[in-house]
Amino acid sequence: MVILKKIFSFLLFPLALVSLHGCSVFYGEEGVFRGKTKDYLRAGSIAPVKIPEDMQSANLSPLYVIPKIEAVDDFGDTINLQEYEVPQPAGANTEKGEVGVKLQRIGEDKWIFLSASTSQVWPRTQNFLTRYGIPVASANPALGVIETGNVEFKDDQEYVSRFKIFIQKGIHPETTEIHLIQTQFPKGETVPNITWGDESVSIEKERLLLDELAGVLAESVNNNSASLLGQNVGGDVKVAFMTVNNEPTMRLRLPLVRARATVAHSLQREGFKLWGESVEDGIYYAGFDDNYKEDRGWVSSLFHDDLPDKSKYPLTQVVQHLSDAPESQALFSQFKDAKFAEPLKKAKGYLVVMTTSGKTMDVVIRDVRGEYIAKEEAKNLLRLLRKNLI
Repeated sequence: MVILKKIFSFLLFPLALVSLHGCSVFYGEEGVFRGKTKDYLRAGSIAPVKIPEDMQSANLSPLYVIPKIEAVDDFGDTINLQEYEVPQPAGANTEKGEVGVKLQRIGEDKWIFLSASTSQVWPRTQNFLTRYGIPVASANPALGVIETGNVEFKDDQEYVSRFKIFIQKGIHPETTEIHLIQTQFPKGETVPNITWGDESVSIEKERLLLDELAGVLAESVNNNSASLLGQNVGGDVKVAFMTVNNEPTMRLRLPLVRARATVAHSLQREGFKLWGESVEDGIYYAGFDDNYKEDRGWVSSLFHDDLPDKSKYPLTQVVQHLSDAPESQALFSQFKDAKFAEPLKKAKGYLVVMTTSGKTMDVVIRDVRGEYIAKEEAKNLLRLLRKNLI
């Protein structure tokens, strides 16, 4: 029996060695079953076919030309495909991929937000108008604008209303926003041309139609219905990434009041803490927790220092101790309270700056001294900032 145990142990030892090295022997880069998922990166061109000199032939040209790939990221910067790692997809706006429909409001501005494309929303909005017997005076898919004919309310015997509906691409990809403007005039009065203002004459009637439309869209819009006509509705997405003067930038195409409010809102989500802001100047002072987890348990909380709700220095003091580096002076010299002086002791955080040009706002992120931060760090922070815009 003892002899059998020794023989068994003798056989078991080499088997254990094989199991320890099995992965590298069978599945490593030099293994028998080497992974071939990235072999396409090493693919090259095949030499053209050569015809013997004693034979005639027509000019040959490749049927499937492989174009030169100039891959860029969402900021327009060139990507090295040999080193590039595909990032995880951005989180969905709603759970389980369902279409979300909700009413959003900033100040007096109220609109419908849908996590669905304009190609889905455009035909459903037209169906809503037909269902409720609301006549359509004009529709322009390229602009995403529908103007209604006369609409009468049972509780208003004096005026008739008209509505202008704006269907626009939202802040996030594959999202839509619907805005309304209402106007009215006395019954029986002929109005050949309507001059639309920036605000509704009756906010109550605007809200009433907006609420009804939101309810119907919540029932009818789904991820399987779309219109080819609606693919180009509403222009460009309201938020885009780009690189300006070699710095990652987030460009907003929003009303100024909304742009300021939504950036401030986002700087209080998912690891950000808003420590101070100068709304007039468009400067925000914020901290960021690199180890932030929304569902962090109590055990991990014992070993994690939460980001403080207040910074060591107020924003007014931070902007008086900016760096005199060229990039800091170029961005902050326009602000009346900015001063370029010695750094504050142990000052932390980021300065998020919004500059306005016409109808667009550019947002960049700098360190507490107003200097550039690493490009990938800036990109990741801007991506997270965009995720929580409203």
